Amino acid sequence: MIIAAASQASAQSGDDDWRFRLTPNIWIPTLSGDLAIGRNEPVSTDTTLLDVLDIAAFVAGEARKGDFGILLDVNYVDLGSDATSRNGNASAEIGLNGVMLTLAGAWRFAEAPGYRVDALGGLRYWNIEADIDYQRLPSASKSNDWVDPIIGLRAGFDLTDTISVIALGDIGGFGVGSDLQWELLGRVNYQFDETWTLGVGYRHVDVDFDDDKLVLDAALSGPFLALDINF
Repeated sequence: MIIAAASQASAQSGDDDWRFRLTPNIWIPTLSGDLAIGRNEPVSTDTTLLDVLDIAAFVAGEARKGDFGILLDVNYVDLGSDATSRNGNASAEIGLNGVMLTLAGAWRFAEAPGYRVDALGGLRYWNIEADIDYQRLPSASKSNDWVDPIIGLRAGFDLTDTISVIALGDIGGFGVGSDLQWELLGRVNYQFDETWTLGVGYRHVDVDFDDDKLVLDAALSGPFLALDINF
């Protein structure tokens, strides 16, 4: 979720001045995967964009000086979906809401006219509340939180003076908090001036968490709209 973009407005990594960016986003994710709470019947869901009635919001920020940066990313999701038990004998509605917060450092290890690449490393905090409302069985709910280490790469490429693209990938967990979590993101930007940049893209987040009371193996995937404010 480290979405603060490596855009043209901050391409000059050799500049010793601090540069800042704030990026509010609107995300329309589908929800698919498996959910189990305690000893209750596990359920599965798989939605499409036509089924989505909920949206998610996230805000990213970045402070950069020279080749180094500090990134903060705050996400809020509140999603619901129809689900069925794995054996197909029970129907349910599930709810998934919570916060994902990422704090990471960035090191720009490659840069030339027209492109730049950052290595990323940090921590991601998850606070998730899950609910299963069975049609013929008692409902169940559980909340949990954990912290994952993450590593990743982020690259920006200029297509014209005003149009650029960004690709980002990160992976983490490694059994520290979740068993595994990863993210892929692509974004196309139009830069109006040194302050304002509009971006549209697609984002996929996958998490596999398992303890004795909550099993969550879920993917959130969908388009998003972003606005960079550079100062």
